[in-house]
Amino acid sequence: MCYLRIDGGMKDIVPVIPIEKVVSSKFAQCLSSLGYRKISLIQYRAFKSILKGFSTIIVSPTGTGKTEAALLPILYYIWRRKLEPINAIYVTPLRALNRDIVERINRIIKCFGLKADLRHGDTPRRLRRAIKENPGHIIVTTPETLQYIIVDRDFREKLRNLRFIVVDEYREVVTSKRGLELLSAINMVERLIKRRLVKVALTATLSDINKSMCLLDNPSYMVPIISSSVRELEIHVETPKASGEVVEEVDPCFYARLEHIRDIVDRHNHVLVFTNTRDLAERLTWGLSKLVGLEDRVGVHHGSLSRHHRLGVEELFKKRVLKALVATSSLELGIDIGHIDYVVQYMSPRQSVRLVQRIGRSLHRVESVPRGSIVTLDNFYDILESIALAVRAVRGDLEGEDIPYKPLDVLAHQIVLRVLIEPGIPYNDLYIEFSTSRVFQGLSEEEFRDVLDYLVSARILRVRSDRVYPSVRARPYFYRVTMIPDTRVIPVIDVSSNRRIGVLNEEFIVLHVVEGSVIVLGGGLWRVISFDEDNGKLFVEPVTEYPMALIPRWEGESIPVEYSVAREIGAWIRLYREGFNVFKKLVSGRVIVDGYGVDKVFSVINELKREGIPVPSDRDIVVEVNRSDKTIVFYGFYGSKVANTFKELLTAIVRRYITPRVVAYTTPYYVMLCFLDYFPRREELDIVVSELAYLGRDRGLFTKHLLSIISGSSHFLWRVFFVGQRFGAIDPSSSKRITKTLLKTLASTVIGREALKETLLKDFDLENMFRILNNIYRGRVKIRFVITDKPTQLYVEAVQRIPGISIVYPVIDIGRYRERVLRRTVTTICMMCGYKWSGRVRDYLNYSEIRCPKCGSKYVAVVKGDGCREQEIILKVITKKRLSSEERSIYRDLQRRAMLIMDHGVRALTILASRGVGFTEAVRIINKPVYSEDDLFRYLYEAEKKYIRIKKFLD
Repeated sequence: MCYLRIDGGMKDIVPVIPIEKVVSSKFAQCLSSLGYRKISLIQYRAFKSILKGFSTIIVSPTGTGKTEAALLPILYYIWRRKLEPINAIYVTPLRALNRDIVERINRIIKCFGLKADLRHGDTPRRLRRAIKENPGHIIVTTPETLQYIIVDRDFREKLRNLRFIVVDEYREVVTSKRGLELLSAINMVERLIKRRLVKVALTATLSDINKSMCLLDNPSYMVPIISSSVRELEIHVETPKASGEVVEEVDPCFYARLEHIRDIVDRHNHVLVFTNTRDLAERLTWGLSKLVGLEDRVGVHHGSLSRHHRLGVEELFKKRVLKALVATSSLELGIDIGHIDYVVQYMSPRQSVRLVQRIGRSLHRVESVPRGSIVTLDNFYDILESIALAVRAVRGDLEGEDIPYKPLDVLAHQIVLRVLIEPGIPYNDLYIEFSTSRVFQGLSEEEFRDVLDYLVSARILRVRSDRVYPSVRARPYFYRVTMIPDTRVIPVIDVSSNRRIGVLNEEFIVLHVVEGSVIVLGGGLWRVISFDEDNGKLFVEPVTEYPMALIPRWEGESIPVEYSVAREIGAWIRLYREGFNVFKKLVSGRVIVDGYGVDKVFSVINELKREGIPVPSDRDIVVEVNRSDKTIVFYGFYGSKVANTFKELLTAIVRRYITPRVVAYTTPYYVMLCFLDYFPRREELDIVVSELAYLGRDRGLFTKHLLSIISGSSHFLWRVFFVGQRFGAIDPSSSKRITKTLLKTLASTVIGREALKETLLKDFDLENMFRILNNIYRGRVKIRFVITDKPTQLYVEAVQRIPGISIVYPVIDIGRYRERVLRRTVTTICMMCGYKWSGRVRDYLNYSEIRCPKCGSKYVAVVKGDGCREQEIILKVITKKRLSSEERSIYRDLQRRAMLIMDHGVRALTILASRGVGFTEAVRIINKPVYSEDDLFRYLYEAEKKYIRIKKFLD
């Protein structure tokens, strides 16, 4: 094993070595005609390494010729050995990348007289058949399609001449279960063809080289080639200042940012603007085109748009019709959209590795330095985070890869693949094969047996005489299940108007929504009443006054900020507070921060100091107790995963010692507790602090306690949902709703054990949480209280870190709710003769009393629905037939309803027609004082809300 880091700044990616040095003159001439007259040092080293049979990881920025570094030696080897297809497989995670790769391969491959084919999920059936019968020397495909190739016996036979596997976007591969399944499948191919393959991995960034190499091949047969250019960046951190003028009723700060981005676009020819969310990409594109004059010179690109639209804007950008393209991570990877002069990151990218990847796309000439800007919000936290990430990016301090360890859901799918390939494979052979796989290293026989037992219990596999066979369900399971979990959207219903106001991701609802919490949707504020899991609806009502406790959830928050990033920011603040202007020393010539942004940070810190309010840092947690708004905020510098852990811990302690009615929100820099009724006293908060210090004494006690809390958390249950899909236990395409009861049942199986591993990897950080608690216990981290009746400046900065959403405050429209009630159809049944008739509530308004049209009796009952069952019971009473105990109960309720109608007429009918109102609730409402017609309908509205809340318990 050897590490090859090529020094010399940008020189390692500049083409300086004549192409004749690596290929014969015949090919050199052809390649020269295509523009490949010289190759770079990176490409030269890769050429030598691959031809010698070494697996190779190439780490170099986007646009520096990694694809050619992999392809040229492979094509040359195939031609020189005159190999019969299939000789190489090129795997990328995106179909759009596949398209680009095939175009680039076809451009080069004609020099060698070889053939390439594209095979993925969108390939027409006719073309699939043609490829299988007469495949090319190189197959370009996706991770899933590679496995479909392996399971196809005829196609699998064509792999006997396979020599090379190229894995593009390798960092994405090693950090996802989808990618690990790809690596497992590659390992399986090697066993099936009884030959070690030369693997070539390509990536723009990679931190954990050792672990990543071990997943790809034996490190003894590997050469990592790492370009020093990954650290060559120039990044500006800019905070546009609002002029104060209101334009088009748009937030002045948002307008200032739009103008600033327009100025950047005007100064350059080809600008790529990145955002962290799809909604923000749409909003930014609208603002740039409609408000600041870019008009038809800007386009938008993200995953929710149609393939036709994405291809269209890519082509327009490549042809210079568009000067700017606003995109999410859909263009973060290496899709070819032509030369890019400059990159803008709108708001903090949340991770330095994302920043490097994105700014690196501006490297349109290999001899130049990638340049770009982070355009921040006028916000304390966004500015600080952006500066920290820019500094870490230029010094090459990138986040490590979260690599799943022996993932059992991947194992389940791979076991089924292996058994489909070889039905009746001996149990011991199967276990040995997977336990020695690079992906499942360390797999115990107990873990393997648990997964196999699940597959047998699910009737996917059968075990007979220590041999494993597929069942009839095995093949449908294999093709249906992928490592990309699906999710659903849930309609959000305004109870007051019964209209759908939008949709929310089911994950967000399961993880973050509780009764009483406030959400932002469609630009408005809504308080959650209840989530109907069975029918898949979230019921809300308008918020009629500004709740200071509101923390609108922004999708970009789901990109985690690392603990070390947050702690570094906290250390900067502590040093500045102690008299060191650390910002001047931190910012080098390659990170340029505008004066307004730094002044904003200083002004917030200095204002807090003037008011005598402690400033949070890496050694101080500030607890702001806001009595008027019933909120308590624990400010600190935690990072996303530690903050999630702290939130679960604080919530559990408060619910145990103080009150169960608490809702928690979190960001990398604070945990906010919002109390729905009872607000804790100061001495009760001291109990919370004491409990935190107590848990910091003993790591074992802390771990046991936290694992118990996390195992009951919504984060864990949602991971159960994802892992359950990968095991095939949950089918999101079915009409059956996902309930917490189902998830809790699955949590007690092998699915739950794998889900807990995934939760601890992706969502929580127990190690650093304990470090903070231990420092609290030892007095190294101080907890400082601020008791106030009005929000501090820190609070304002915290809750306003939201990307320019214009908040509106809809009000409950009682008039519209009244119309809803009056439109309802009710069924009226005569208790004397059993006659039944129906009508809308408004049809009864003109009657002074309600009588049976058949016999004239006033003794009539009102029911919801068609009333057939109730009519049958009344007729049985009239004909003196025996009633069951259940029927007697229904008849008594009808009698009470009829008495209410006799006494109160249309008013009682209106009340009983309302959703969720029975006899007891109707009596309670009738006895309430009514000073206007609206009062009655307000009571009915509150009754309906109450019914929606308790409906799930009644069911």
